[in-house]
This record gives sequence, structure tokens and C-alpha cells, in this order.
Amino acid sequence: MDEEDYYFGESDGDDGGSSYSLEGDDGDDLNDLLVEEPVDISTTASVISTESLLAAQKDVLRNVMDLLLVSEQQARSLLIYYRWNVQKVYDSFERKGKERLFQDVGVVISDSRDLDISGSSTAVITCNICFEDVAVLDATKMDCGHLFCNDCWTQNFIIRIKDGERTIRCMDTKCNAICDDVIIRNLVSQKDPCLAERFERFLLESYVEDNDNIKWCPGTPHCGNAIRVDGSNVFEVECDKMTPEKQMKQHLFEDLQQQLETNVERLSMYIEKDFYDFNYQQVIELRFQVVNLNRVVNTFCGQIYKYIEDDLLEPMKHAVHRIAPYGSGGPKMLLRPSSSGNSGDN
Repeated sequence: MDEEDYYFGESDGDDGGSSYSLEGDDGDDLNDLLVEEPVDISTTASVISTESLLAAQKDVLRNVMDLLLVSEQQARSLLIYYRWNVQKVYDSFERKGKERLFQDVGVVISDSRDLDISGSSTAVITCNICFEDVAVLDATKMDCGHLFCNDCWTQNFIIRIKDGERTIRCMDTKCNAICDDVIIRNLVSQKDPCLAERFERFLLESYVEDNDNIKWCPGTPHCGNAIRVDGSNVFEVECDKMTPEKQMKQHLFEDLQQQLETNVERLSMYIEKDFYDFNYQQVIELRFQVVNLNRVVNTFCGQIYKYIEDDLLEPMKHAVHRIAPYGSGGPKMLLRPSSSGNSGDN
């Protein structure tokens, strides 16, 4: 093997020892080439309470509204499309320009909604969905310019909301425009106020459910808080705000745990006694004490599992908890006490 090839060799150092080296044709140590650059995996997490969720969403909306000079509804449509990543909105705006950006998302900035509608209150239009003639006051034109009767709009909105949609587009088959959520809420609330409130909740929850960096707290029961993580995709975070119910369960769990440990120690003390020196009556009394303590411990175990929040332990909540069997001679004597006055040597 010539010197140009890679090789493992020995070289005598000043101390007389040998060292192994991996060298290339350029004479450099290839170990340097194998060292990866350190990766920044710093991650920060924060808790967003239910009360501050709306304020957090408003802050993000305001940033986009100020930059692009659009309405809140239009800013929300952009952010939902880009999964609430403001930087992606900025990058797309810089790369595509405002017109192309809005076209791709389905946001229309137009004053056409007010055009050709403000005529006589007795004016009649034909709805291209139901083909009924309706008064112009009973029809609505979206930003995209499409005009349909309020009944058709409302029925369409109700179906879409029940399907869980947050971004509802125009009914025209060739139109990609997103409908104004203010109009959606106003029309739906006249038929089904509860459904309009659900749609309002959809828009708020979109900040969490359509966001790659924010997720609902996985605690059980759900505390209503959201967790924002910036950095790594995997991060363990502990919600720092307990609900009153969860806090009460935590206190009860700790109290029961302390009582359980005390009674387990007492039980262990009893069953570790040397029963061979006990007479029959002492064995009977000790047996009752062990049985009673066993029942107490089982009760505490059952109560403790009621306050365990981990779903993985759900099957154990309904299980029967018993003290593990012992193999020593003592417990055997407890189960079968001698009929004589004392235990004897048997």
C-alpha cells in the first residue's frame, strides 16, 4: 500500500509509545473532517393561558395588518394558510408581492361588495344557486364580487361549520376567494346562534390547532392552556398553572400517598415478625392486624389511582390491588394457625 492510500499506522512518540493515525493523501487528519459542527438545539417553551389566548392571537394579527395594510379577517386568512407563521407570510410577501400572495391564499381586496347593490330597496336579483328571485336586501355580495341570496349563503355556511371548516370559500365553483368571517357570523347567528359561537371558537382555536409551534396542553383533564415551543420539535414541558380541580386532586394524592406509606411500613413490620415464638392467640391477633392493614392498604391504593392523571394507568384504576404473597414461614402460619395452644416446632 503506497503512501497515497489511507492507512492505519504506528508512530513512535517521544514517550516511546505507539499511536494510531488515519491520514489521507493531503496529510491532514481525517478525524477533523468527521467532526460535525455543533447544532443549536436550544428550545424555549411558554404557557399560554385560556385568558391570554385571544390577546396572543391579536398581537400576531396586528403585526400582519400593519405590514400589509389589510383587515383583521384578511390577516387571519393569510396566517391560517401559512399556519400562523408570520415569517413565512413576510417571506412570501417579499418573494411574490402583495397581489400574487393574496391570489394564492384566496384573499380579495376589493370594494366591489358595495357596488351594484345599493339601488332601490325593491330591486330584485336572481340567485344563481337556488334560481329564486329575491330582493337585493336579502342577498349578499362577497369581496370577490359573487352575489347570492342570504338563504343559500347561510345554508352553505352552516354545512361548512358543522364539517369543522375555519376557512370557508365562495360558493362559486370557479372562485377561490375566502368569505368574510364577519358576514359568516352575522348570517349564521340569525338561524343558529350556537353554531355562530362555535365558528367564533374555531377562529380562536385556529391559533393553536393550525399552528406548528403551539399545541394544547396534553394534561388530563384538559386545563385549557396551550404550550408554545420555539426551537426543537420535541420538548417536555410542565404546565405551570393548575386548575382548581387538578390542584385539589394533587393535594389528595399526596395525602393518600403519605398514609399509604405509613400503613405499608406497619404491615411490613407485622409480617416480618418471628411467628415461631408466638402462641396461638398472638398469631390470631396478628393475623387480624395483617388482614385489616391489607384492606386499608388496598383501599388507599384504589383511592390513589383515582387521582393519577396518566392515561396509561387507566386500566389499573379498576384493578384489584393486593399485597404481594410472601414465601417466608410467617405468613403461612398466619393463614393456617395451629390448633394447639402455641405454635410449637411444626
